[in-house]
Amino acid sequence: MLRAVKAVASAANLTWGIDTVLTLTKPMAMALVNRNVVFRVGYIDLLTPAELADITSVGMQVSFVGFALEFDPSHTLARLAALGVPKGCTIWHDIEGTGLDAATIIAKSDTLTNALVSEGYEAGPYVGAGCPLSVAQLSGLVANRYWHSVSRVIDPSRGPCMEQVPPDDVVI
Repeated sequence: MLRAVKAVASAANLTWGIDTVLTLTKPMAMALVNRNVVFRVGYIDLLTPAELADITSVGMQVSFVGFALEFDPSHTLARLAALGVPKGCTIWHDIEGTGLDAATIIAKSDTLTNALVSEGYEAGPYVGAGCPLSVAQLSGLVANRYWHSVSRVIDPSRGPCMEQVPPDDVVI
């Protein structure tokens, strides 16, 4: 069974996770847990109930993200229900490199965020390369959580709650 967990932000609460399009098997998830990986971010359109069961059975936590350009609240909520994602979880939506203008991204992000929040979820954008929003526009989104990509991008005035970093052996 999945359950929502909230972490209290602090320097001592730095946790490591991965985001991947790969399907994690139970042995893969266990190997990651053994290397101190606490969570996995998975795309809601790729995850399956079986994969979630494998991941959580070894103690790994899960966070959820939609693909870029997937701003349809009905689709997102249906997938979350099909996966059994509990209320209270943060659902990320990707606003990098969409090719959309700032006004369209703001409208779509706010519509999705409002729908998710009204159903009991938290919501936040994954801010990556090619995001056309200014600091003021990003900070003005309805979402109150932000995931900063590994790219060199702006942060909202209140800063991100999750930050993607490269592996030690990657130079950016």
